[in-house]
Amino acid sequence: IVIVTADHGDMLGERSLWYKMNFFEHSARVPLIIAGPGVHNGAVTSPCSLVDILPTMLDTASTDQISIPPYGQPIDGRSLWPMASTGKEDHGEAIGEYCAEMTAHPVIMIRRGDYKYIYCPSDAPMLFNIAKDPKETTNLADDPDHIELAQRFAKDIAAGWDMDSIRNDVIAKQKQRQAVYQAMQSGLRADWDYNPPRQASEEYVRNHMDWTEAAAKAGRHPIKVAYPTSTGMAKAGFTDSYRKIYPDEMKNPGITWSPAYKVGDPRTHHDRIDFVYFKGKGLEVKDVKILGESKENADLVVSPYPSDHRAVVATFTLTNAN
Repeated sequence: IVIVTADHGDMLGERSLWYKMNFFEHSARVPLIIAGPGVHNGAVTSPCSLVDILPTMLDTASTDQISIPPYGQPIDGRSLWPMASTGKEDHGEAIGEYCAEMTAHPVIMIRRGDYKYIYCPSDAPMLFNIAKDPKETTNLADDPDHIELAQRFAKDIAAGWDMDSIRNDVIAKQKQRQAVYQAMQSGLRADWDYNPPRQASEEYVRNHMDWTEAAAKAGRHPIKVAYPTSTGMAKAGFTDSYRKIYPDEMKNPGITWSPAYKVGDPRTHHDRIDFVYFKGKGLEVKDVKILGESKENADLVVSPYPSDHRAVVATFTLTNAN
């Protein structure tokens, strides 16, 4: 059995928003494709989420001789195998909770049938009919024809989540982590995030147009490298938009990795790892800018900057290709 999915989407300018950190479709919706023996050929529309993957996998692996083992702790998901194996809808729901950066209060989302309800104590509630309004442009929370539905969603959230208690708990844990963070500034630092037993910070696509002889002699990079990924793109006829505008790698390094590390930090190597390639008749790059956390390191500044690497924004013109 093969399951194809993702952890999140990304806003790419929709509603003037970037990255994830919200429950609009571009950010919260991900693909879920199941293929293999016993899987029905078709699609279902019942909402589901990643918490459903675990019970689905166990259900898929169970047989007449091998039963599903008991869970080590309570889970919230449901098995999607009945839908995957028959194609029949189960009319389930998907629930999302967000208590991380870029919000001062917990955010709860319930997707049930065609409707999505989003609630945050500091903002007005939002109700969308995803089937009729996939771009979520019409908030139905105060619509007279949807008042009862909005009230049912609000009642479910009030019964299922103590928003004040959640917020107080989050703030208390943030204060605890700040104390730990300050203590970790002395001595050997250990990251909070799990770091697999390899140098993950070095596993990025790099570019032969940056790792040149001049860069190696200047000590910016240890050696000259003809990276197969970037040379392969060049051989295929693609052009690196940043190097087209800024051909001098020493004058314009275009560093995008990483605002999360100070220059000289031995745990990583600062480099240009984000690229916009282009190819095609009549396509011409006019301008390229780096999007990042400060004027010293970027042309376009976003504050607070939410990512661990900067981005590349390229502007093109398209003339008559004939």
